[in-house]
Order: sequence, then structure tokens, then C-alpha cells
Amino acid sequence: MLLERSLVCRCPSWASNRSRPVSTWQLWVRLVSVLVGISLLMRKAAVFGLLQIVAFAQLVRSHVSDQQFKNLVKIGVVVIGLIGTLAFGLLTYKGWIAPWTGRFYSLWDTGYAKKYIPIIASVSEHQPTAWPSFFMDLQFLIFLFPAGVVLCFRQLRDEHIFVIIYAVMASYFAGVMVRLMLTLTPVVCVTAAITLSTVLDTYADPSEPDIADDDRSESSNVPGTPANGASPAATSKKAKRPAIPQTALSSAINELTTPATSSTNKRARKGIFGMDTRLVVISHTLFMLAFFVFHCTWTTSHAYSSPSVVLASSNPDGSQHIIDDFREAYYWLRQNTPQDAVVMSWWDYGYQIAGMADRPTLVDNNTWNNSTFSENVLHICQ
Repeated sequence: MLLERSLVCRCPSWASNRSRPVSTWQLWVRLVSVLVGISLLMRKAAVFGLLQIVAFAQLVRSHVSDQQFKNLVKIGVVVIGLIGTLAFGLLTYKGWIAPWTGRFYSLWDTGYAKKYIPIIASVSEHQPTAWPSFFMDLQFLIFLFPAGVVLCFRQLRDEHIFVIIYAVMASYFAGVMVRLMLTLTPVVCVTAAITLSTVLDTYADPSEPDIADDDRSESSNVPGTPANGASPAATSKKAKRPAIPQTALSSAINELTTPATSSTNKRARKGIFGMDTRLVVISHTLFMLAFFVFHCTWTTSHAYSSPSVVLASSNPDGSQHIIDDFREAYYWLRQNTPQDAVVMSWWDYGYQIAGMADRPTLVDNNTWNNSTFSENVLHICQ
């Protein structure tokens, strides 16, 4: 699986010596997955097919003119879009393609599950992410994340555009469902690293900014003479003209989004004044990084390492109290029920009963039929 993913990630570099073995390998993997009956690889198969289309488009572009390629792209997009839409609608109508699930609609309409499928809304992992969860998982990276996204606009190469799009989409989906925080954390780490590297590069640079010579100092010694050498009347007229306001925020945004590849010889050398300023910023940055490591270690050991079967709490005197009721109940089921017994319980405990009690259940976390849920609930309530 890891080898397959690594090969798929290398497919955009469409050199002939790479695309051919990768394509051959992918075709063999798809064929074996179909024969074995593995359906989890279909999403990556769609991505691989899209990469093949991109490779074919690049091949066609190298053999035709730009105008002909544009016309072919327009015609191809329209034809493929119409055929794909008709095929998808027909296959969905015939029942060969399953319709969109309630989880999919819940991503775009946050109130869909509460209105139509309450069983999905009842799951804690499907709830919107609260602000304390963001601070708990990201800590001070939540402040570096937007700064890194802004810095990506300075050089809009392919990797920067990918990070920007990934950041926007992952931020939205992470706010819709708390379980999708996993999709946000990689891009947060990348953008935070961009911000920290920029800050450290700036304050670790020993160069200081150039101080422009004040030519107006000599002329200011002459009474009644403006600093720029103009007449008092002209100066008074210019003073009456309204100045164009420029806020500090707009100037800062313009400075951040200015491409770094622009000519620097026309600009004055920039830097930070004083060694004390550099030491203060660098020391605070290193302290925040060390505290972030401590926070991650504590969060991992206390919040994410405890099993959901054995719970831990604190007594009034501060000592730890272990709640082992679930594990004891599953052990009792395993020892005191027949081998062919089927357990009727709420679906949250389906996997735990199957794994620890070695007994099948009517519903579990992978049950897609809503009517089965309804019948199970009715039997439990009776």
C-alpha cells in the first residue's frame, strides 16, 4: 500500500522512463484488486486515471500548435462532461452506483443530518469542531497557520497553490466535522513551518537595514527654505492637496504579497536593528517550540493514548481511578454465552463486542442500512 501511494505521488513527473513502469504497476494493482474484490482502491484508481488524462494532454500538446490544443481542450471538456454526466445519471438511475450518503450531504449542509438522518447527527465524531478543540490540537500553530498561507502568495508556484487550496478546503471541512481535524493538521504543520523559517531567517540575519542619507538636513539650516529646494508658495500648494490615505494593514499586505523574485538591487537593504531585538525574538520562538513539544507530549499521553474500553478518572484526593466495566462485561459475554450467540446492542459497541467478546452483533459501525438501525432500536426499546 505504501509503495503504491509513493508511486502514485510520483506520477505528475511525466518522464517517459517513469510513467511507463508506474502505469504498468498501477494497471496490475487495479486488476488484482478487482479479482480479489477490494473496493477501497477505487478512489486512487480515479486519481490515477486523471493523471493519465493529464499525461495524454501533455503528449497531444507537444504535437500540435497552441491554438489547435486550445480548441481540442474546449471540445474535449464539453464532450467528456456531457458523456460523464449522462453515464453517471444513467448508472445511478439503474442502481449500479449508490447515491450520495448522508455524511456527504452533511459536509455541505450542516443541518442536513439533524433534519433527515438523526442517526448520523447523534455521532460525536460528526459534530462541528469547537474552538477549544482547535486550540487543544494545534496549540500556537493556529496563529502561524494563516501567516504561512499569506506567505505562500509571495511565490505562486505549483506547490504554493496546492498548499493554499489545501488549507482553504481543509479549514472548511475541519470546521464541519471534528473527525476531519486529521485532514487539517498536515497543512497546518507545513504553513507553520513556512512562517517559523521566515521569522528565523529574518532575525538570524546579522545584516542591518541601510540608513538613507538625509539630504534635507543641509537645506533645513537655511531659514525659509523648504527641504526639497522648492519655493514656499509651491510647498504650501502641495500641502493643501489631500494626501492619499494608506493604512498600515494594506501596506503590510502589499509587503507580504510582493514576489520575492523581484529585483532587489533597486531596494534598500532590509534587516533588523540591534542584536538585542534578534535575541529576544529568537529566544521566544525557541521557547514556544519547546513548550509546543511539551504540550504535544502531554496531549498524546492523556487525551489520545487511553483506550476507549478502559477509562480513567481522578478521585477527590487526586489519585487515579480505573473504570474497567466495559472490558469485564465483554469478558463475561465471551465466557457465558454460546459460540453462535448474536448480541443486540447499540451500534457504537459493535466493533468492541466483536473484537473482545468474540460475538457477532446485529449492527455495528459499518452498518449502512438505516432500516436495520430502526428495527434494532425498536427491539431495544421494547
